[in-house]
Amino acid sequence: MYATVRFHDAGAEAWMKHNAPWKDRTTNARNGLFAKGVKISKRVYALILAHSVTYGVYLELGTRFMRKRPIIVPALQLYGPKVMRTFNKILDRL
Repeated sequence: MYATVRFHDAGAEAWMKHNAPWKDRTTNARNGLFAKGVKISKRVYALILAHSVTYGVYLELGTRFMRKRPIIVPALQLYGPKVMRTFNKILDRL
C-alpha cells in the first residue's frame, strides 16, 4: 500500500506543476507544489498534495480581488481514482 501511494506521488506532482492554471511571475508557487505518499499509521496511507508557498491557499480559494485558480482538488479528482484502482488490483491478486 505504501509503495502504491509513493508510486503515484511523482506523477501527481508533475501533473500539478504542468497544469497549474495561473500565470507565473516568480515560479515559486509552481515549483512549490508537491505530492508525497506517506504511511500515517499501521492501516492508514495518504497521498498528500500541497503548496509550499504561504499564498497557495489564495490561489486555491481566491479572494474578493482575485479569482480562484485551484490545482489541488483537480489533482485529487484525477489521482484519487488512480490510486484506488491500483489498490483494487493489488487486493484482487491476494
